[in-house]
Amino acid sequence: MKQDVLNIHQFRRLFPVVVRPPKKTIIQWIENGTREGKKAPAFTVDGQYFIETEKAREFVKTLGFEPVETVEK
Repeated sequence: MKQDVLNIHQFRRLFPVVVRPPKKTIIQWIENGTREGKKAPAFTVDGQYFIETEKAREFVKTLGFEPVETVEK
């Protein structure tokens, strides 16, 4: 079963533009967690980070934001 996953660039797009975190911040959330102690639920493949779509959306909600639609035009 193939799961929907997002790379860091796609994960950033879940945040509203005015609060969209830089790639460096997201990597810190993955490796060390947020100030509140929540880690972004990512995994690595060939040295690149990926996050399952549903887990990514839940993580954004735990930070107090409503996830933005990620469908590209």
